[in-house]
Amino acid sequence: MKKYIIIGMAALALPVMAQETYDNAQLSTTDLNGTARYIGMGGALEALGADITTMNTNPAGVGMIRRSWMGISAGLTAQSGDDPASLGLKYRNGKATNADFNQIGFVYSTQTGQNSFLNMGINYHRSRNFNQVITATNRLSDASISKRAFMGLARWIGGSDFDLAKERDPRTYHTSLMDNVIDNVLNSSLVRMLDNNGEIWYYDGYLGSNAYATNIENSGYVNDFDFNLSGNSKNRLFWGVTIGLKDIRYKSTTVYDEIISDAEGTDAGDMYFDSYRRISGSGINVKAGIIYRPFEEDPFRIGLYLNTPTWYSLSCEGSMSASAYTDYYGINQEVRPVGFSYKYNMSTPWKFGTSLGTTVGDNIAVGLTYEYSDYGTISNRISNGEYYIETFDGVWEYSSQYNNSTVDRAMNDNTKASLKGVHLIKLGAEYKPVPTVALRLGYNYQSPIYNENGSKDLRIDPSLDYGSVGNYYTTYDYINWKATNRVTFGLGFALSNHVNLDLSYQYATQKGDYHPFESTTIDTYINSNKGKHERYNQNPEIGSETYVPTTLYGTPSTVKNNRHQLNATLSYRF
Repeated sequence: MKKYIIIGMAALALPVMAQETYDNAQLSTTDLNGTARYIGMGGALEALGADITTMNTNPAGVGMIRRSWMGISAGLTAQSGDDPASLGLKYRNGKATNADFNQIGFVYSTQTGQNSFLNMGINYHRSRNFNQVITATNRLSDASISKRAFMGLARWIGGSDFDLAKERDPRTYHTSLMDNVIDNVLNSSLVRMLDNNGEIWYYDGYLGSNAYATNIENSGYVNDFDFNLSGNSKNRLFWGVTIGLKDIRYKSTTVYDEIISDAEGTDAGDMYFDSYRRISGSGINVKAGIIYRPFEEDPFRIGLYLNTPTWYSLSCEGSMSASAYTDYYGINQEVRPVGFSYKYNMSTPWKFGTSLGTTVGDNIAVGLTYEYSDYGTISNRISNGEYYIETFDGVWEYSSQYNNSTVDRAMNDNTKASLKGVHLIKLGAEYKPVPTVALRLGYNYQSPIYNENGSKDLRIDPSLDYGSVGNYYTTYDYINWKATNRVTFGLGFALSNHVNLDLSYQYATQKGDYHPFESTTIDTYINSNKGKHERYNQNPEIGSETYVPTTLYGTPSTVKNNRHQLNATLSYRF
């Protein structure tokens, strides 16, 4: 019968991780969402206007509404993906399907002169749906989270002098919360236990692995509450300003499983790592734009808009635990898992957009939008230096080692290296075969946010003088998502002179590279007479110090984020 070791996360007197690049990228991105008319035309209404959703991109579009308007939108979103190949590990595959309450808003329009209007509007819409299930499995060779921790701590179990290594070359001091957790759970505890029982089958101070399986379940949303003032002058110049408030609720649960292998590559058990994290908070931004008709007798129009960053105040809480099951010895040890809590500030990129639009007669409308934002400029800031960590006996300890509103320069450097400028192109068309029916078609292309070689850089120095509290990660893994393509269709029905019903369907597809941990090479400090000989000789002679390159390759897996969305909007004009 399989014997097992169960080891929870040891209590650590360390400040807990704050903001980090991959979380911030998730919180900063938006979906194509809003009214069914907006979705059905691919969102390409920033010059065509006359839709309440444009107050979140080009607020001048609301200035083209000439009758007061109110509407409500709801729908259904379903994620689809492929089952990963089974490698003998446990994973739970699933699909994320949820109902959406997408939008509700009101615009009051009043005429101020001949062909001039002043509009005031308020709108709620869900700009981000985090609901997602991701599964990934793949082989590993001389790689594991145990080895990642070993390299991060730049330490040879039972061999080198860690403090001396740090003093000689600070580049070898690459510790993170994850490194300390895995080292305490697996490397320092499990490896030593096996060693004390006289069976040294581990890889020179860390455990090897033959394969991994990951289950990630994300849920939550970003809700936008927009307040708009807009208008038009003589039906030629349209303008608008929006103040936006955001509400974030994000939850992520990761279960990571590896097959333990001995020095000969034979399967020897499993090790698991579980992480739960919840982020919540609020933000504020400002959006401004204009739409101009250069020719008085021509419906052709040009739109320009600018969105400031969203300035967020956020809090995070969660917990971590780890366990190992092995066939070798009946050793039982358990330590209480640790919880954590902290606060931070984050600002998203600026957005710049331009758009073109025109109509042909009374039955054709065509729009084109281009938008640019540089996600490498996301800024991280420690909000108030308050960090809490739960010790093994359940007591919450307080730490305030960081100054208020400190810029996290080290993590910002990682953000610049891992994220990049994004180009968003939106195309949309509408055709009315009869005055009461509209047919719509749209397409979106969004270039990748992530650099192909971007990563969670666990080599960031966490020291107070230079480093980042952001590198105290709760997981090693990350996904570099590629381009997003969206295709949309829509129908519109004028049920009466006042009531409209709009329907839309959206299919979005995206692929990404899942990495269980960063692939890297680090010079680990060892004693020349120890190292690999440590496996065979428990009392090696003391020799000279040296650095040995240690390489880690986290075999990536392709994952998908394909979504289907149905949406309906019921509106009333008066």
